[in-house]
Amino acid sequence: MMKRLLQSFVIISLLSALIAAPSHALRSIKHQSFTDPDYVGFKPAKVVLMVVAMDFEIRDTIQTHMIKALSKKKVEVFLYQDLFPPTREWTEEEIKQAYAEQGVSAGILVAAGASSSETMQVGSHSFSRGSTYGNVQSNGDNATFSASNSASTQTYGIFKKNSRASFSAVLTDLKTNRIAWYSDIFTKAGGAFFVGEKRDAKAAVKGVVRGLLEKGHLPEARTRKK
Repeated sequence: MMKRLLQSFVIISLLSALIAAPSHALRSIKHQSFTDPDYVGFKPAKVVLMVVAMDFEIRDTIQTHMIKALSKKKVEVFLYQDLFPPTREWTEEEIKQAYAEQGVSAGILVAAGASSSETMQVGSHSFSRGSTYGNVQSNGDNATFSASNSASTQTYGIFKKNSRASFSAVLTDLKTNRIAWYSDIFTKAGGAFFVGEKRDAKAAVKGVVRGLLEKGHLPEARTRKK
């Protein structure tokens, strides 16, 4: 039992160090956004969202977090596949009618681009465990004690994970089919708890929302009254 507790303590200590160290646990999000001059101040209240990604989990992660983030900004989101399920070909007139019925005035397209990840060992940690075994022999008033020691050493590797991913996003005016806003998003992460495609996708959503907010396409955060 003590051996297991000690091993667990060492593992937790190593993982905590990875989280605390800036060089091993860092997530950065960069984005470049551009607004068409004709669409300065364009703030749609209802949008249709389409996510282009080969991996289903990536699409689902982006959709889930985009809906959550935009809902906080009082923007209602409709998923494209919910309005137009891939059961048949939808005509242009049917698509326009569906948008009109739902009051949707803009579309947001988020596309996942290239991504890469790597794992490398950056160090190791070793600890020793020792035990003492004793034996007492008694013969009348005399007693003798003998002892022996045994020790073992265990080593744990310390690994560093890195990932990079790129995404792009556009905001489209559905009435004119013109692009109102465009953005490139780049994410970079290091650390066991920060690396992964789903985490990259979640970070990309933050980049999209930041870009829309900074360019004035989302309502500003309201300040609470004291």
